[in-house]
This record gives sequence, structure tokens and C-alpha cells, in this order.
Amino acid sequence: MPLKQRLKRVLKTKPYPFQIEGMRFLKSVHGRGMIGDDMGLGKTIQVLGWLALNPSKRPVVIITPANAKYNWAEQIEQHTHLKYQVLHGREPFNITEIIVIINYDIISYWLKKLIEIKPQVMIMDESHYVKNRAAKRTKACKELSRKVKHVIPMSGTPIINRPIEFFPVLNMIDPEKFSSFWKYAF
Repeated sequence: MPLKQRLKRVLKTKPYPFQIEGMRFLKSVHGRGMIGDDMGLGKTIQVLGWLALNPSKRPVVIITPANAKYNWAEQIEQHTHLKYQVLHGREPFNITEIIVIINYDIISYWLKKLIEIKPQVMIMDESHYVKNRAAKRTKACKELSRKVKHVIPMSGTPIINRPIEFFPVLNMIDPEKFSSFWKYAF
């Protein structure tokens, strides 16, 4: 069945052609690639479309800034038929859905619980939040990325100041190709 017909079945809204290309890109890189479109172009629907087209790729962990958690929930409801759970606080509780939304500030507290659910997909919205290799959230995201098959960072500004800030994200996408910080830096 053609992709556009499949999307009609799994999405509530019709994506733009360039968003469909983003979904094709994710398919071509086997769910290990960055969506780096400018703000407002629909990175979220591209990732949600890819998720909806791949129901076997579950559980899913969506990591986002705290102020965007409920926006993700709204986007999931608006565009898909997927079920999700928003995680909050530093004290982990039972995870009841196979798609979870969590913010960077608390991921280190939830890491063990997230690893226990054996996620297949890790989505990092505003992935420039993991630019500092020494930060707890970066270390937690890196550890989780080693346990999942599909890593999808998203950002309209993947490099804030210096190219070296992009290394942690590249390392999570392709740890073999970007295995050495020092080779990348020099």
C-alpha cells in the first residue's frame, strides 16, 4: 500500500509533502537520524507519523524540555490514535503506557525504570539540551541510547554555539562512526 494511503489510516491529520519526506528519511536511516527542520515546520508530526507507521517499534521514550511535555501530549492526541503517559517528579512510579513523555530535568531519576521497560525508540526533542557531555541529563540520555534500536533527535538549532556541542547527539545516533570525542574535536 502506498505511503500516503497508509498515513491516512494511522494519522488524524494530513501531513505536508515535506513532512512525508521526513518520515521517508527516518525509514531510510532505520530510525537513527536527526530531524533538524526549522521551528514551525512540523518536526513533531514527522516523528509521530513514523511512529504511527511502525507500531511494532514500542515502547517509546520521548524526552523533551519540561515546558513542552504537554505540547507533545496535545500533538499526539491531535495527529494520532496513539496512547501515551506523561512522567513527572523525581520519584518513579509505574509506567502504564508503551509511549512515555519525560523531561530532561528528571530523566536521570527515571533512568533505571525506563531501561526496565526495554524501549525500542528514544526521541529527543530540542536535542541541543544534551550538548554538555558532563551533564547528568546527557549521561542519562547516552546510557538510554545504548539500550534502544532507534534514536531520533530533533532540533531546529542542533548547534547553539560551537560544533563540539553536537558531538553527544551524533554519538547517540551513530556510536560507531562518532566513537571518539577527540577525533571529532580535532
